[in-house]
Amino acid sequence: MSEHPESMQVIFEKYKEKYVYILKCLYPSKDSTGFPERNLSVNFSKAVEEFYPSACTWFEFQFGEKNNLHFDAVIIIPEIKSIYIIESKRFSNPTKKIEEIKKDMVRVNSVSTKYRGELAARIHNFSEHAAFGVILADVWTETKVKTKIKNAYLNCNFIDLFIPALNNAPFNNESYFVIGFEEATEYDWVNQNYYLLSMMWQVI
Repeated sequence: MSEHPESMQVIFEKYKEKYVYILKCLYPSKDSTGFPERNLSVNFSKAVEEFYPSACTWFEFQFGEKNNLHFDAVIIIPEIKSIYIIESKRFSNPTKKIEEIKKDMVRVNSVSTKYRGELAARIHNFSEHAAFGVILADVWTETKVKTKIKNAYLNCNFIDLFIPALNNAPFNNESYFVIGFEEATEYDWVNQNYYLLSMMWQVI
């Protein structure tokens, strides 16, 4: 990918810092309902904007012939001529969410084909930017399958194991990031069970 790996590593460290601070301040959900997906997009965008001051974020970016499609977020970074197209998922129901991620990845990749013209008309200097798909996810490793998902991200083979149909270009140039919470928080159980999972690939 044209994005420097060290830059993304710093961004994901900042992303982690957002969650460490949040979890020291409060428990964000009621009982075991989990954390709403929107927070993944919001906190990641904050980390990107902190690292790249020129970054511009829009949530729920609508597109399509009937304007009935959307990306969870689009982050444009003029200073490095890059666009991050974000989809966020909770692995609350692994089978269902894996299928949704597959559809998300195909939809994200449509910006290089079917919807390239529309985005070029709406995003300033679109043709000068590299575009990256980013799947943000989180998982509580309280079951074997959820632990297997976390380990697949750690081993950089989530697509191979769970979405083999996408194990081809451009999806096979993906990078993975896994964030655990070893630091002490007000909620010790978070340290052992909760992980932020991220996958990124170059679309254009």
